[in-house]
Amino acid sequence: MFFVFPFLIHRSQKKIPYFTLSVVLINVALFVMLLFAKNIEAIYRAWGFLPNGNAWFTWLTYMFLHASPPPLINVSHLLGNMIIFIIFGSLLEDVLGAKKLAAVYFASGLVAALFFLIINIIFAPSATNIPMIGASGAIFGLLGIAMLRFKKNKISFCYGFWLIFPLFFSTFTVSAFWAILFYFGEQLILGFIQIQSGAVAGTAYWGHIGGFLAGLVAVHFLNLSKEAEVEFDEAKAGSTSKMGSFRLSAEQYDRLIDQQPNNPEFYSQAAQNWALSDNEEKAVSYYRKALDLYILKGQAEPASQVCSMLQEFYPNYLFDAKILLKISNLCLKQHKYETSMQSLQKLIANYPDAKEAEIAYLRLAQVYEKMGNFELAQKSYQQFIEKFPASQWLEIAQGCIK
Repeated sequence: MFFVFPFLIHRSQKKIPYFTLSVVLINVALFVMLLFAKNIEAIYRAWGFLPNGNAWFTWLTYMFLHASPPPLINVSHLLGNMIIFIIFGSLLEDVLGAKKLAAVYFASGLVAALFFLIINIIFAPSATNIPMIGASGAIFGLLGIAMLRFKKNKISFCYGFWLIFPLFFSTFTVSAFWAILFYFGEQLILGFIQIQSGAVAGTAYWGHIGGFLAGLVAVHFLNLSKEAEVEFDEAKAGSTSKMGSFRLSAEQYDRLIDQQPNNPEFYSQAAQNWALSDNEEKAVSYYRKALDLYILKGQAEPASQVCSMLQEFYPNYLFDAKILLKISNLCLKQHKYETSMQSLQKLIANYPDAKEAEIAYLRLAQVYEKMGNFELAQKSYQQFIEKFPASQWLEIAQGCIK
C-alpha cells in the first residue's frame, strides 16, 4: 500500500496549544471508551449527524466520534484526523489564540454538516439515514485557513510503500499553499465523482469541502492573508540583517512599519539596523518611537531593553525626564524594582531641577522600601523633605520618616 502524509510545517511555535491538545484527548478518550460499547452502530446513529434529522446537539457531537468497525480495532480514521489536527491546529492556535481557534473549528464543523445535509437531500435522499461522524469537516476548515495563513511556509511529507512493514520510506518538502490546494482539489474531484455515481454515503467529501470553504471565509474576516505577508516580510528582513546587509534590512523594516505603524518591535529592529548602518538620526528616532509604544502598551521588559540598546549604541544619549519617569512608573507597576530604581536615579542625577525630580525623590524612596532597603528609603524621604519643603506630598514623606 502506498502512503503519503504530512508530519511537519516549517514554522516555529511559541505557545502550548491547550485547546488543540484538549480536543485530541477528548477524541482519543471517547474512541477508547467506545471500543467497549455493545452496540456501536446505535451510538453512531444517536450521536452522529443524520441528514434526515435527529437531536440538535449532534451538529456538534458528531465531530468527536470516529469509526472503528467491529470486530477489528481500526484507528486509521482517528489517527489520520488527529495527526493533521495537531500539526495545523497547534500552529493556528499559536497565531489565533485558543478562543478564535475554537470558534473557527466548531463553525467549520457546523458548515461541514450543513453541506453534507444539503448534498444528501438533493443527490442521495435514500442515504439520509446514514450518519456522518469524525472531525474531518472541522479540520478541513483549519486547512482552509492554513493554506492562506501559512502559504509561504513549507510542509514536509513522508511517503512510501507499506505491507506488513515499510518496504520503502522517504520524505519531500513543498509549499503549504500548493500542498493544501492539491488536497482540497482531490476532495472536490472525489466529491463530484461521488455525486455522479449516486453513492454519497461513505467518506463525507462534501463535508470536507464545506468545512474548507468555511475556513477560507474565516481568513477574510480575520484578515489572516495580510498577516501572513507581514510575517514573511518580517522573517525576510531578519534574515537580511543576519547576512550583514543592515541598511537593506532597515529599509525592509521601514516598509513593515508602513503596514503596521503601531508595532514597537518593527521600530526597534529598524532602529538597530539603522544604528548598524551609522544613521544615528534615524536610529534614535526609531528607538524613541519603539519606547513610546512599549510604554503605551504597558510592556516594561521590552521598554527597558530598548533603553539599554539605545545607550549601548549611543552612550552619551540622555532620555528626557518625562520618559525616565514613565519607564520607572511602568516598571514599578510590574514589580521590576531594579529597573525602576535605575530610571529614577538617572532622572535625579541628570535633571535635579526638573519638576519630575520632585516625584522622583519620593518614588525612589518607595522603590527602596519595595526592595527591602529601608535605610536608603529613609534617606531618600529625608532628602525629599529637605529639597522640597513646599511640596504637596510633604506630609506623605513626613509620615514615612521613623
